Parts: sequence; C-alpha cells; structure tokens
Amino acid sequence: MRIDWLTRKRTCVQVTAGALFVLLLLLVGLVQLQLAPGNWKEDFYLEVAVLAYDRPASLRRLLASLEEAAYDNERITLHICIDRPKAEDKLAGHREAVQVAERFQFTHGEKVLTVRPRNVGVTAQWLDCWNPDVSPGNYGLILEDDMRLSPYYYRWLKAACITYGGYSDGGNIVLSRPRAALPITQVWRDPLCTVCENLTAFLYRIPRLWAYAPMPNHWRQFRDWVLPLLSINLTTDSEFIPYVPDQNVVMNRWLTNGILHGHVDIEFYMYYYQATRKTFSLYAYLPQNKSFACNHRELGVNVKPATFVGKCDSEPLTMWDDEYIRFPANPVRLDLDGNPVD
Repeated sequence: MRIDWLTRKRTCVQVTAGALFVLLLLLVGLVQLQLAPGNWKEDFYLEVAVLAYDRPASLRRLLASLEEAAYDNERITLHICIDRPKAEDKLAGHREAVQVAERFQFTHGEKVLTVRPRNVGVTAQWLDCWNPDVSPGNYGLILEDDMRLSPYYYRWLKAACITYGGYSDGGNIVLSRPRAALPITQVWRDPLCTVCENLTAFLYRIPRLWAYAPMPNHWRQFRDWVLPLLSINLTTDSEFIPYVPDQNVVMNRWLTNGILHGHVDIEFYMYYYQATRKTFSLYAYLPQNKSFACNHRELGVNVKPATFVGKCDSEPLTMWDDEYIRFPANPVRLDLDGNPVD
C-alpha cells in the first residue's frame, strides 16, 4: 500500500474547487490525446478512484464489493481519496473512514490511499483523484463512497471500453441505470429506452455520475475546459453558468436550485459539456432493470433526508451471461428526451 499525504488549499467558496487548487491542477500539464477508431488498440488497465469523506460504513460496503468482484486473473489499481471535513462534528466519521481504508486488504492489485490534510471539496476530488496519462489502454472508474458494485462490473466494463473506446462520440460509460433528462412537464418513464428490447447497451446524451467511467481522452479534454472556469468564483451573476442550452430539461431546474443555495456541482458542467459537444454515455440494458452499480443514496451534500435514503436505486447484477457483452456495432443513440436521435 502507498499512502500519499497531499497539501492542497481551497480558496473559492462559491465553487467547490478553489482557485489555488485548480491552478495546481492546471500546472500538472494536461496533455490531450485524440483517439480515432483507426488507431484503437485492445489494451485495458483499470484504475478505480474511490471518493470518500466521513461515511465509514458506506466506504466499507463499497470496498467489500470491489474485493468480491471477478477480475478474471487481472490486476487493477485502487486509489482511495479521502477529503477532510471543514466541520468539527464530521471529524470522527472522517477518522473512522481513514481507518477503514487503511485496514482494507485489496487482493486484486495495488491500493493507493490519499488522505487530504485540509478540505478541498467534492469537485476537486472528482478532478484530481484520477488523472490518466496518454498511454493506450489506461481507463478509470470514479466511484463515490455510497455506491455498490455488481461482482461482474469489471468484466462488462472492460468489454465495453474495448468495443466502444474508439467511438468519436462516446464520452463515457456509466455502470448505473440512466436518469432521464426529460422536460419537466413530461411523464417519467422507466426504462428510459423504449426501443432497446433486443439490445444489451445503448447511448444517451446525459451522463450519470454514479459509477462513471470517462473515456481517457474525453476526460482530459473536459478537465482542460472546466479547470479555467473553476479558477474564478462562480456567482449567480457570473458570465457563465452551465445551463444545458435551449432545452427544458430537469437538470436546469436542479442547477437553478443549486445556485440559490450557493453551490454549483461538477455534474452540471458535465451535463453542459456533453450536451454541447453532442457526445453520449453508454449504459447497459439488462433484464429486470438490473445494473452493474447502484447508489445507496446516503445522506450527504447532494442527498437530503427522505424516504429513499439508504436504499439502492436498482439491484446490481449477480448472475453472469455472455450475452451481456454481445454489443451492437451501432448502438441506439437517445437524445435528451429519451427518443432516438434522427
């Protein structure tokens, strides 16, 4: 195990990543690599980035699901990043979470633990915990600590990356079930894809950050774009607010609510970026509404007390079938409203 004690500083209040921290990330020297289908190689090495804070029981559950997964005799890197709370009443949970991470024995590869000596915020955690280099085949999976994985997440994710990693409009792969960005007035529907009955996967305009695996080149490009925006204080009268343009989608209502409460989360920049660049997220289409990852929706920054707190949004797959990785060569592409792209 390797333990890195980082010294970071957060200086901006309105944005979850501070200006100094963002500038430090910019100094890393982000290099873009354009991958085209013609030069795609079937290499695959996974780094799983776990973002934690002060929820030891949630972290223990997620780490157990990672240890119990099938890796088919392959090795991965597990990188656990634990942010430090600003509030004194959160420190006990934080210390226990650190102990959970330190004591956890991972038998499928290297474990790296980063414990931040001061609070950097959720956005900085997301942007800093996985920084892919330009070597072909290096992939990442970013998990917040209230996730739980299917034992077969790795097998499916590897096959999906190798199959679709060279697609120019494939921005990321999501292991949880999609949430529709339907217009506020439109009736909710589940499943989202109504034309996927005989398919195993589909593409959708909107990403979900629950078990999020960005394509490395797209992630580098996103970071290059978003870090300068986050180096300034974002206020309600700033020059740029990441509303999905020209769309009556529920994400824009969530963003307005976030602004009114003084914070704009990284997810809204992801929604905007993907919608304006017309890229897609790949989702599995599994029987009985199963998934390769579920979110227990523990209390935290984005989850407030409600009847569903602690309950998984779907049940992770527990039985494998090779049919799940017989991917369509040209998967269905769904627009923001959930209907096929013309």
